Amino acid sequence: MRITSEMARGLTEVLDVIRKELFEGRKIDNYPFNEWERNREKVREKPRELPLYAEKAADIAVEKTAGRPNKLDLTERTMLFLFTRLMNKSNRDMELMLELLKPLLKAEVSYKSTERLYSDEEVKAVLHNLFFIRVS
Repeated sequence: MRITSEMARGLTEVLDVIRKELFEGRKIDNYPFNEWERNREKVREKPRELPLYAEKAADIAVEKTAGRPNKLDLTERTMLFLFTRLMNKSNRDMELMLELLKPLLKAEVSYKSTERLYSDEEVKAVLHNLFFIRVS
């Protein structure tokens, strides 16, 4: 069966009638793109503020203990932990990823270093403070 332009016009007219019946009484608004863009920009700004909040949360009194000093300061360790969790990668995968970011970190970080962050009490305290700074 061959579809002619006359048949196509007839079908589109029938579809228009059906559409009018279905959507009768519904208010069809345009999507608020301007509001969406404003909210999108707010969401993009929040991660930029995270290092400032982490620095503020890391202003805790840290008692010096015996042992080798950490290569990264408390804020850097906290940001590394958050970055690791955000990327949702294993410690060994993160080691490879951090190899690319070595010029930015200015420190060599092994997979074991990222593994130790999970049990680091200071990092836990900063995360706790970060939560309360962000909530309030």
